[in-house]
Amino acid sequence: AAAAAAAAAAANGDKNAVDERGELDEDGYKKRKEGGVTVVSANVECDILERVKLDEDQDIDDQLPLSNVDQAYLLGRCGWIRRNRAKDEMNREMQAAICGRVVMHSTNWIVFTTSLLSRCRVEITKPQTVDKACLQMQVLVDQFNDEEPSAAQRIAMVYTVPFPPRWGLRKELAEAMMKVGMLRTAAGLYKELGLYKEMVECYIAMDEEELAEKLVREQLEERKTPYMLSIMGFLKKDAAWYEEAWELSGHRFAQARRWHAQMLFEQQRWSECIPLFKEALAISTMYPDSWFKLGCAAMRDEQWDTAVQAFLRVVKLEPESFECWGNIGAVHMGQQNYSGALHAFEEAIKLRRDSWKMWQNLRAAALQTERWGLVLNATLELLNLQEKDIDVPIVALLVEEALKDSNPDSQETTKTHFQQGVERLLQAITTRVSDDPRFWQVYARYLHEHKDYRMELECRRKVLRSCQTAGWHSDPDKFRQVAGALAELTEAYLREGSPKSLFSAKSALSTALAKSKDSFEQHDKYVALKELLETVQAKAA
Repeated sequence: AAAAAAAAAAANGDKNAVDERGELDEDGYKKRKEGGVTVVSANVECDILERVKLDEDQDIDDQLPLSNVDQAYLLGRCGWIRRNRAKDEMNREMQAAICGRVVMHSTNWIVFTTSLLSRCRVEITKPQTVDKACLQMQVLVDQFNDEEPSAAQRIAMVYTVPFPPRWGLRKELAEAMMKVGMLRTAAGLYKELGLYKEMVECYIAMDEEELAEKLVREQLEERKTPYMLSIMGFLKKDAAWYEEAWELSGHRFAQARRWHAQMLFEQQRWSECIPLFKEALAISTMYPDSWFKLGCAAMRDEQWDTAVQAFLRVVKLEPESFECWGNIGAVHMGQQNYSGALHAFEEAIKLRRDSWKMWQNLRAAALQTERWGLVLNATLELLNLQEKDIDVPIVALLVEEALKDSNPDSQETTKTHFQQGVERLLQAITTRVSDDPRFWQVYARYLHEHKDYRMELECRRKVLRSCQTAGWHSDPDKFRQVAGALAELTEAYLREGSPKSLFSAKSALSTALAKSKDSFEQHDKYVALKELLETVQAKAA
């Protein structure tokens, strides 16, 4: 009841609401003393539970308290997971479960403090709890100044848990502040710790480059270091500082070479940045961004083998990088290695099926290798991703390939899987395209070969309507298109041969000849249409 009343008061804006779990501060966080340590609970608006919630007939507080040794062992296990396993959501949840179990019963000051710190390291990765984690970490740093508990109580079991020294904890707090964007606070903490390198990074992140340069010059007057020289090169965009840092380090400080190469890369000096990237990556290889830029620069400089090797290193470090597979495919296309390009684009598609550019690249490589099934699949996917972008010449190629496998004289009606796919493609395009005469001509040819003359006649009509745009009876090119479409439509009418079809053919030809007589009476296409009209009239008589 008390908890419900406190929650109701908090909902009504009462910041002084209190329950048995602690007091609400002005930001909506609860604080309570437990085991000599101030514990910060989640914000009242946070939807993430701090502890596991069991069924109604179970109470998590009924679990027996762990001994100090058991708690220390669990925290050691948590630290081992954090250091040695992948930083993914599954392992973070495992750490959170361990910390939640240890936090339940506080029996030792250093063990309890370590469990809170471990929980902060997990919560700092979640947007909903990052503020609470920073606040809790600040409390852990401030408690060093508390008079209670005594030193004897604090150092009990100090060697059994992985708790950092005071300066290490303050550095970790500064890093957390940087993650949440509190750069000025982080810079102040770094200044107190004498960590000028990190302090310069804060100033650069705050776009206060003048302060950063002043600090770097002060440090260089005391002692020149490769890092500070490289920072000066970054601030001044001057290659001389990078070269001095490289020489001072005895050609061992890879960051100087890497930053120098990145500067040249941004200036599009491809041939100059490539050897610098290679020197840097020969020393420190675990930089996928540098490998990627090396590959891009090598592509621009047409160093194809170097580009492929660089992009392959990226996909080894970051298997989810579909851009690298796409670039590998582009390099193979430039080398006319279409089989290799096709394989690379297939790998890229596995990672990013919604990229229309990758489907276009895959289709281009499949066309070169005559993998018509892949061409068809890519065209269908592109149709779904880009409804209005229809590549009619490729559709025509697919229709021709489908007609090669068909036998119009055969009595069998079974179609191959490829032919069924082409038919699905044509039917899907008809719902999206209405004014492209090229497509309707392709579809009409397909229907003609399959002896579907009724549907062919409808397609021929649509071809004619699509060609009859404004001014067709006075523009030579447009008239030529209309005349060709009208001739094909008339041939279809004549094949059908019914009185209704002959009348329609006669009407269409008479109307077209009347409209274009003034401009094209002597044109060869006009003469051909007159001859067709005479043929229709003779057959209708």
